Amino acid sequence: MSVTCAGILVADVVRRFRERAETGRLVTLEEPITLHVGGCAANTGICLSKMGIESRIVGKIGRDYWGRFVIETLKGHDRIDVTGVTYADSAMTATTDIEVDIETGDRTFYHYVGANAEFSTDDISEESFDCEVFHMGGYNLVPRITPRRLRSLFSKAHSSGCSTSIDLAWSDQVDWTQLQSAMDQIDYYFSNIDEARMVLADPDSSVDRISASIMSMGPQVVAIKRGLDGCHIRTQDSVVDMPSDPQFKAVDGTGAGDAFVAGMLLGICEGWDIGKTARFANAAGGFCVSKPGATSGIPDRKTILNFVESNELSYSIRPGRSE
Repeated sequence: MSVTCAGILVADVVRRFRERAETGRLVTLEEPITLHVGGCAANTGICLSKMGIESRIVGKIGRDYWGRFVIETLKGHDRIDVTGVTYADSAMTATTDIEVDIETGDRTFYHYVGANAEFSTDDISEESFDCEVFHMGGYNLVPRITPRRLRSLFSKAHSSGCSTSIDLAWSDQVDWTQLQSAMDQIDYYFSNIDEARMVLADPDSSVDRISASIMSMGPQVVAIKRGLDGCHIRTQDSVVDMPSDPQFKAVDGTGAGDAFVAGMLLGICEGWDIGKTARFANAAGGFCVSKPGATSGIPDRKTILNFVESNELSYSIRPGRSE
């Protein structure tokens, strides 16, 4: 089984603090400032590789220190193919400065789009469709892949025999509703609740109505990430509402959504029922937040499965056509 993870690649600089510095003032940190590979495509691919899934990373980096760090770190993971990573000639690698409140786990992001702004469908080779799932991560931060081009790309993926998946990312630079025109080519849809409401231009709808509306446009699975409120997942047959797992203490929420997506894709590809898939993905997100960085907390598949089997979590599952 293999998954191609296309989309944003980022170098993440993470600072964890108890006291935010005022202008002109220095605050001494308790923990070192750390550097991590980030971006939805890289995070999801790394998580999948840790879970035993072959992953091809497809994206764009700059010819700079950050880019060298990203590519060498990806190469250090088993089961990751980086031949789909290309270089931008006139842009630096995308970077994000992430501030994490040690007490609450709340995060603030300062993002430079960089080479991701040059990533386009021309950078995606035919070999990228030799997989079970072609996943686009951080979609709203790759501006050259418009909804029209995304629709064509996913149609090509279907013709090559693979399923398609998309995970959005927050942006104030896009017309969210345009994604509706490509929805009939998306098999597995992922976003948080605020992003889903932006896609539908419906800021007040319930999560049930939102997932039903998105599913009516074409996706087979609609998964809504809800942070501390867990997740909401709709298929043609079932609706799952699952809380976050209280067993995990949130240290850093960076990458939790990508870990959740990786867990969902694994379960879908393995043919698990939606309850088991959601529980596994939920636990993957929990492991992620338990350590700093986007992927450092992710264990192997067996560890996650053992945790799920040893720790019951009450959740609701009901017929999908009840709405």
